[in-house]
Amino acid sequence: MKSAQWFRSVRGVLVGVFLCGAQAVESQTPLRLQVQGMALTGTGFVGVGVGIGRSVTSRLDFWGSASLGSERDRTRMRAEGLVGFHIVPPNSAGWGIYGGAGVALHTIGVPTRGYLTLLLGIEPKSRRGPFFEVGVGGGVRLGAGYRVSPNSW
Repeated sequence: MKSAQWFRSVRGVLVGVFLCGAQAVESQTPLRLQVQGMALTGTGFVGVGVGIGRSVTSRLDFWGSASLGSERDRTRMRAEGLVGFHIVPPNSAGWGIYGGAGVALHTIGVPTRGYLTLLLGIEPKSRRGPFFEVGVGGGVRLGAGYRVSPNSW
């Protein structure tokens, strides 16, 4: 599949994530600022990025993010569209545990690569503050960052 087709596919997934999330209750709309690291077979992607997500219910989230970084001394971008499900909802414990699945696209430069992504993460019960993730999607995926909600500003 050509780069332009991959880009349109991932763009469509990200637009779908945001449209589905548009039905969410405004008070549950977290913004995600994230720092993401990823190890690939024989290479490593390390980047920083931003993302936005919507909580549809206390257990279901939709997320989209984009990170810019380097891999083998090349500038790369990683875009992700994810659906998250809270195994332990954040309101019922000090930390919420969630799983996620979605698609990711590495682009800028040749070749452009697409991946299915699976992850497991934790976040504070307030859904604001630091979060930590581990998963797979083109290699081992490690993520950490900080979430804020516009309604808390």
